[in-house]
Amino acid sequence: MSSSESATADLEKQEHKRISSKFAIKNNTYRNHTVAFLGEFFGTFMFLFIAFAIAQNANSFPTLKDAVYSDDPSKLTVNPSQTVMIALGFGFGLCVSIYFVLFTGGNLNPNVSLALVLIGAIDIIRFFVMVFAQIIAGIAAAAVVDSLYPGDVLFANGKSGAISKVRALFLEMFGTAVLILTVLFTAVERTINIAPLIIGISVFMAHLILVPTTGASINIARSLGPQIVASKQGWPVYFWIYIVGPSLGSFLAVGVYKLLKFLNYETCSVASDNVDLIDEKEKLVDDAQ
Repeated sequence: MSSSESATADLEKQEHKRISSKFAIKNNTYRNHTVAFLGEFFGTFMFLFIAFAIAQNANSFPTLKDAVYSDDPSKLTVNPSQTVMIALGFGFGLCVSIYFVLFTGGNLNPNVSLALVLIGAIDIIRFFVMVFAQIIAGIAAAAVVDSLYPGDVLFANGKSGAISKVRALFLEMFGTAVLILTVLFTAVERTINIAPLIIGISVFMAHLILVPTTGASINIARSLGPQIVASKQGWPVYFWIYIVGPSLGSFLAVGVYKLLKFLNYETCSVASDNVDLIDEKEKLVDDAQ
C-alpha cells in the first residue's frame, strides 16, 4: 500500500471514529446490551409477525377453519396442508429473521437464550436483556397481527384433546431439545455459514410433529404473546405446558451437549475434523472478501 493510500485509510478511520464517538453510548457494556435488546426485539418481532400471520391465514381458510381433529376428541387426525403451512411459516420465518440479527447471535427465543447461559456462552445480564426483549416482541407481534385480522386470535397454542398433559409436556420437551441441539452444534460449537437455514429447518420439522398435537410452542415468547393478547378468549388450564416443556427441553439439550463435550466428542471420527477444516476454509474465504 502506498503512503497516499495509507494516509487516506487513516483519515477514513479517524472520520469513522469521530462519527461513532458522536452518536455512540460511551460505555461499551451498556451499548452492547442496548444493541442486543434492540436486535432481539426487532428480530423476534419479525419472526413472530411472519409466523403468526401465516398461522392466522392457515387457521382461517374455509376448508381449514374447523379443528384439525375429528369430532371424537380421543382420536387424533391431522390436516397435512394446514400443518405444513404453519410449519413453513415458523421455520422459514425464523431463518430469515436470524440472518437479519446475526450481530446479536439471533436467539429470538428465551429457551435458546436459557441454553446459552447454561453453557456459559452469554452472561446472566445479557440473558435477562434478551429474554425481556423477546417476550415484549412476542406480545407486540401478536397484537399487531390481531389488529390486522378480523375475528379472534387463531394462532395461540392449543392442545389436542387426544393428547394428555403428560404427553404434551414431553412432546414440547423433545421438540425444543431438537431445536436447541441444532443451535448448539451449528452456531455455537462451530459456526456454519448456513446455520440459520439449518436451524429454521429444525423448527420446521419440530412443528410438523407438534402443530397437530400441542399446537407447537418450543418458545416461551411464542406462546406467551398470543395468549396475553387473546386473554379475553380465556387461558387454557394446561398453559403451563408451554412454559415448563420448552424449559425442560433446554436443560435436556444442554445435558446432552455437556456430556458430549465431557467425552471429547471431537476426537470420535475424522469427519468432525473435516467439518472444522471446511469451516476454517470458509472463514478464510470470508476474511479475504
